[in-house]
Amino acid sequence: MHSIASAFSIPIFVNTISGLTDADINYIKSLEYYGPNAGGNLTSSKLDILNDVKLLNLKNNIQENLKIYLKSVVAPANDVELNITQSWVNKNPKNSTHHKHNHSNSIVSGVYYISQNPAPIWFEQLSGDRFRIESNTPTPFNCESYKINCSKNMLVLFPSHLQHFVEVNNSDEERLSISFNTFYKGSIGNEKSLNYLELK
Repeated sequence: MHSIASAFSIPIFVNTISGLTDADINYIKSLEYYGPNAGGNLTSSKLDILNDVKLLNLKNNIQENLKIYLKSVVAPANDVELNITQSWVNKNPKNSTHHKHNHSNSIVSGVYYISQNPAPIWFEQLSGDRFRIESNTPTPFNCESYKINCSKNMLVLFPSHLQHFVEVNNSDEERLSISFNTFYKGSIGNEKSLNYLELK
């Protein structure tokens, strides 16, 4: 009997976490925004929103989930953690979208959904120089894109190099989410292998 192994899988972490209060959401709506960006969405002028004391509970919940991701995916031997570097609010008016992009200078990126019924997020892998053969049955081995249907209070974590985009907001509701980037903090590598780094 044959078997097919899955090598070098790409981890996408999904969890529902404690939400924001109505006061928190009203505060987020009151922020200044700039844009529109390529897809017509807006970005908060505050680019360290998760350092705001008003959102401390949310930041702590996200950090706990980053610890779970790191332990489950990387399983580091060293004393290291994923530290949030930048964080911002996305505002998607009707008919706006997020164009395809990835996040440079980051290890793991994430998005937390504030609004009801957010649009799905799509992830795409770089296909490279491959033959394209149409398939009647998508599998984890032949698909070039992967969709996650999102919901309020959902947290999605993913490797920052992964290309992703968000579908058009077809509802009359202005949709809000918080995105963030991370980088390692602590020690990585091994001194005897001559690749040790202490990141503070």
